[in-house]
Amino acid sequence: SGYDSSSDDASEEVGPEAKKRKRQEAAPPKTLEWPMEWVWLMTRTQRHADFRPPQVGTDSKWATEPTASSASTEDPPLAVAISTSLVYVGDGQNGYDPRHLGRVVVVDQSGRVLLDAHVQPRSKLLDTRPHLTGLCPEALDVGTGALDFDEVRARLLTILRPRTVLVGHRLNSDME
Repeated sequence: SGYDSSSDDASEEVGPEAKKRKRQEAAPPKTLEWPMEWVWLMTRTQRHADFRPPQVGTDSKWATEPTASSASTEDPPLAVAISTSLVYVGDGQNGYDPRHLGRVVVVDQSGRVLLDAHVQPRSKLLDTRPHLTGLCPEALDVGTGALDFDEVRARLLTILRPRTVLVGHRLNSDME
């Protein structure tokens, strides 16, 4: 039949996947220097179909560079991970808020906890969603160390700098 099995090399693959694999094996992976690796990641994130730019409200606050008198000797974190727990508050007269801040946790790039604060509800607490948040109603009482929203926001803003990279799941809702 004209087919010579001795010339058939089973290790030779053909097709686009084989070509891609050969390119990957031939070239060592590129590493980008800081801050280019973060710029690349942020650009890729912003181009993703599910990316939504954050909504900026009139009462929004911004991270600022510390003044000379308030600057600490410790270097600010390069990146922080933020996680929030949301509780359900409200009443029939003033309305309901199913996404009310109950707790904020911030860790730096080495896993050191920078902030772990319970937030006092600004309306009547209806449900802490303990199966999701791990919070009980007593954890949000003033007597147990829960702080008001403005105090927690102020503490968070002392940690952040304008160029601090924020990492987290659903940061849009966390930043609200």
